[in-house]
Parts: sequence; structure tokens; C-alpha cells
Amino acid sequence: ALPSGSGRLLDLATGPGEPAKMLAEAMPRTTIYATDVSEDMLDKARSRMQGLSNVEYGIVDMQDMSQFPDASFDVVTACYGYMFPEDRQKAVSEAHRVLRPGGTLIATYWQG
Repeated sequence: ALPSGSGRLLDLATGPGEPAKMLAEAMPRTTIYATDVSEDMLDKARSRMQGLSNVEYGIVDMQDMSQFPDASFDVVTACYGYMFPEDRQKAVSEAHRVLRPGGTLIATYWQG
């Protein structure tokens, strides 16, 4: 999903920074956008990822990612993030909107 090991990856609902940290370490030529709706969670992520120059941070509501243009990411990840939005369909649609053609959405979901 990433052209020659580089590109742009959006991590939604990063929480304390996973999987963003692991991905940033594994793919140093990829720009990782670690995002969450909670400033507190982003502070935790920043603290854990100090020294990683390929990570950017932002407050993002996965139901409204209007700050990103269409087709602007190669990969979107959401580790358990889709459990929380009020409108899950809109959140998934927004992920597809910001993905480049042929991009990949990787999501995990806890169902219990």
C-alpha cells in the first residue's frame, strides 16, 4: 500500500500512540499522522514518540476529516477507533474519502 516504503499514513484514534509509534519506527521514510479527538491522548502519544521525526500530530474527529483533502493518504489505520464514533458509517466513509485510489484501510474492532 505504500509506494517504495514511503508515503503518508493516517492513524485515527491513536490514543497513547499505537500503532503510530510502531509504524513510524518500522517505516522511517513514511510520514505518520497520529490523530485523536482527545488532546490528552495526543499529549501521551507525543511523549511516547519523542525523537521520531516522521510523526505529525493533530486533533481529528474521524467523522469529519475536512482538514484533509480527498485522496491524501496511502494508508489509514484505526486500532479500535471505530467503536467510538456516533456515526460509524460516516467515519468509515471519511477514511475512504481521504485514501488515495488503491489505498488501504486497516481497522481493528472489539465486539463483545
